[in-house]
Amino acid sequence: MRNQINLGLLLVLSFFLSFEFCKKTENPADIPPAEESLPNFYGDWILEWEDTELLVSFSKEEKTVTISNGFSEPLILDSKGIRIQPRDEERLLGYFLFTDLKKKTWIGTWDERIVRLRRKL
Repeated sequence: MRNQINLGLLLVLSFFLSFEFCKKTENPADIPPAEESLPNFYGDWILEWEDTELLVSFSKEEKTVTISNGFSEPLILDSKGIRIQPRDEERLLGYFLFTDLKKKTWIGTWDERIVRLRRKL
């Protein structure tokens, strides 16, 4: 009888501990820095890609990125940069690091190629 009680307590304890260890923890890399510490990337940019130029707009008020080809998605910021990713896909369409942002240009990746954004004046 005593072994059954010990076994029951062990099962209940392991059940509760399994929930504690299975909690989804947030990756620190996915947490964006405070907006005040970010460089000013908002506004209109021209994406120079192959023989194409696309207008890319980062909206501070709406927290979206809009591209002239009809793409419009929420901004996804992480600790290092901006991810441009369609909601229905797992792969990134574009990624731009905050450290690569200059006054008039911003180097990043687009569709697995290195590209340059040029600030629209």
